[in-house]
Amino acid sequence: MRGQRAVWLWPTRDLTREAVELHAALLASTAQDVRVGVSARHPASQVQSAFDEATQALTGTREARGCTLFQELDPLHTLVTSGALATLQAQVQARLASLDDNGRTEVTLRAYLNHTGSLGELAVQLHIHVNTLRYRLRRAEEVLGGRLSDPHLLARLYLAFEAGT
Repeated sequence: MRGQRAVWLWPTRDLTREAVELHAALLASTAQDVRVGVSARHPASQVQSAFDEATQALTGTREARGCTLFQELDPLHTLVTSGALATLQAQVQARLASLDDNGRTEVTLRAYLNHTGSLGELAVQLHIHVNTLRYRLRRAEEVLGGRLSDPHLLARLYLAFEAGT
């Protein structure tokens, strides 16, 4: 036991099934918010690695009374919720703020990242002319220092925008 955390070490044959059964037994025993984080299988000599993975899985357990296995953990969720992206978010926000357009370019970029159709369809969705859309995207590329066709820039934008949600 560590505070309100308990650690179980056990040999397992079917980790997923046994973790689900352990979680169900814990839920059946109390009405409290019991969350479970489960590591991958480790030899007995790697207890610290198992503990670290279980802690990460527990941190990634989003729902009340939930259970997360390390192998099923969404690594981006952990990155986003850890605060590690605050610098990236601040940089992107500062660059877009330099456009002094009351956030229109940011709104446009967010819509662009979530849109899978043509620019014409996106312009209709945003209630702007397609040339206005192209202009905003070009200005965004200028202040961000890259092309929206560059996967690295797109990844940074996804992460920066997700960090704020």
